[in-house]
Amino acid sequence: MKILPVCILFFVMFSSTIWTQPLNKAPDLTKQKVKQIVEWVRHDFDQKAKEGGISSFDKRGNLIAYFEKKDLPLKDLTCTFDRQNRLIKKVEWFGSHQMSTFYAYKKNLTIEETKFRGKTYKTFFYKNNKNKIIEKKTYAKGLELGDEFLLKERVLFHYNKQDSLSGEKIMKYDLLGRLKHRYDIRKILHYYSSKSGRRTKTLEYDFDGTLINEQLYEYDKRNRLTRKFILFKNNNTYNSYEYKYKNGKIWQAVAERPGYKDVKVYIDGRLIRLRSYNEEKIIRIVDYQYFYH
Repeated sequence: MKILPVCILFFVMFSSTIWTQPLNKAPDLTKQKVKQIVEWVRHDFDQKAKEGGISSFDKRGNLIAYFEKKDLPLKDLTCTFDRQNRLIKKVEWFGSHQMSTFYAYKKNLTIEETKFRGKTYKTFFYKNNKNKIIEKKTYAKGLELGDEFLLKERVLFHYNKQDSLSGEKIMKYDLLGRLKHRYDIRKILHYYSSKSGRRTKTLEYDFDGTLINEQLYEYDKRNRLTRKFILFKNNNTYNSYEYKYKNGKIWQAVAERPGYKDVKVYIDGRLIRLRSYNEEKIIRIVDYQYFYH
């Protein structure tokens, strides 16, 4: 199976919700192909729902456009795919600022080039013969960086015998493209169950070697993810994600952080409602309306 970039929105964390991104792929429904999903939004028990974001999908299930009718920093998104179903162009708007990203593909290599606010970023994803990303290099130019590309970040990916990601080594470079000392290097480590092969823990470290956050994973008897817990060590806060299933399919997904909770409700694999809470008070309800090809 080929690993391809998906058309996904730049993540923005709003104070009133934990999940803020639309679907980047249409729900996989056996008999129907989703053409469009319309969000109907209500705030603070306002009985009149207003049209919010609109997601459009092609017949292959790819997200090709997302538009919001609200005054939010993230306005809209368009994506273009080639005949091989590969993402080749993504355009996002943040207020009056446009960010354009282009993708090119070669054997064992994907090149991503992004232009935003006077700077250009070019990232090379190198893969092995099993199509696993083994190295990522990001270069940048423009404004204070000058007219020539400078190496800004390099990431090495390591895998275990089961080809599961076991570690990441992240290296940051200065304005001259130099890696000056060991404090420019940090790491992420992943741990797995010897029985199921499922990921059980992730440890992320800062450049000085201190632990930034710890992620824990729990599964049910059918090896389905039931809980993910992230503890942020620097401020001792957390994010938790709980997944509930019914009739073999996802039924609810609950995301929590201090003071806030989001509850996603699904029917037959389709997201139909999102409820957002501040403490115990509902502050936002989003209902999802589906249209089909």
